[in-house]
Amino acid sequence: MKELEIFVLYEKMGGAVVPLIDLIEDRNMMDIEDYEIDRFWGSSGGIRIVLDGYCVIFDSVDFHYLFKCINFLLHSLFLVHGKDASGIFPIDENHPDDVIVKTTGGNVLHLKNLSREDFSISYKRSDTFNSRRRGERFFEEIIINKDVWKSSAGIALDEYFSILLSIINNSSNASGIRTAMEFYHYWLEVK
Repeated sequence: MKELEIFVLYEKMGGAVVPLIDLIEDRNMMDIEDYEIDRFWGSSGGIRIVLDGYCVIFDSVDFHYLFKCINFLLHSLFLVHGKDASGIFPIDENHPDDVIVKTTGGNVLHLKNLSREDFSISYKRSDTFNSRRRGERFFEEIIINKDVWKSSAGIALDEYFSILLSIINNSSNASGIRTAMEFYHYWLEVK
């Protein structure tokens, strides 16, 4: 692997999926309702992970909430920086040194802490009894350098938080803003 790109994906109400970079560069727009902080906070979405500019290893919006993916990426950067994530992010009791997120279908995206330099990433199905169906893309133990991951996750989170801050600046809901700013400050800790 020479290159890694991570894209945060926003899912419109009609099901269209838009990378956040397209929103930032005005090539697309969100549903009008999602420009309010409470709606954006609960919007649907996911992530896309691309190796070497062409090999899409993960592309899913099966997370119910976009923020679940942001938690996954932010938690991974806490791990890279050696910061304690307990009390902030959900910790898998069977893999406390790793970052795990489950899809709404129960499948698992697992970023395993291998060493000081490397992660491995796997996407495993929850139902191991059935054989793979056409179109399913599961994989195990792709090695990713932590510095490469940090850079790629950082770009994806920069895009997310730039949109979030723009929405905060145009919102009036104090309770939603407070929670959003809390996570923005977590981002600043590991940026």
